[in-house]
Amino acid sequence: MKVDVVLKSENLAHARGGEVVLYKRGDSKKWQARFKLKDLKWHRLATKQQNLQYAAQTACEAYDRARFLFDEKIPISSKRFDVVARLAIDEMEAQIASGHGKPVYNDYITVTKKYLIPFFGNYHLNTIGYEELKKFGTWRVKTMGRTPVLSTVTTHNSAMNRVFDLAV
Repeated sequence: MKVDVVLKSENLAHARGGEVVLYKRGDSKKWQARFKLKDLKWHRLATKQQNLQYAAQTACEAYDRARFLFDEKIPISSKRFDVVARLAIDEMEAQIASGHGKPVYNDYITVTKKYLIPFFGNYHLNTIGYEELKKFGTWRVKTMGRTPVLSTVTTHNSAMNRVFDLAV
């Protein structure tokens, strides 16, 4: 499918009437793309293409997909678990420092650093499902050297929920 592309300069082009902007950075021969959705935020992507037509096609497909996901209220992109987990830790530490944090936050911070980030760190949040949670349970038993008691599992689950809540 051929996409109509208007070349504005050597390193800038528009597709879809300017809705999709293609550009080259000074240090790359490959085209990048950006577009705005109804949230009025810029969404960026690497097309991984040197050919402008292929780059425009890739960018327009991503734009269409992002518009659909946005309209269906589905996250367009997903963060890695470790990035959001560190933000959750920072948030809990700030609340503790201000005197408004709950004592259990110290446990959540420890669990997040010792178990959740080492296991889930490189996963994207939207890819963590039942199978990954089962693997985590097996890994946790091996790492702890014993089967955790119910209160430990509850603390781990609560710490993980804080990360997911912050992500949402």
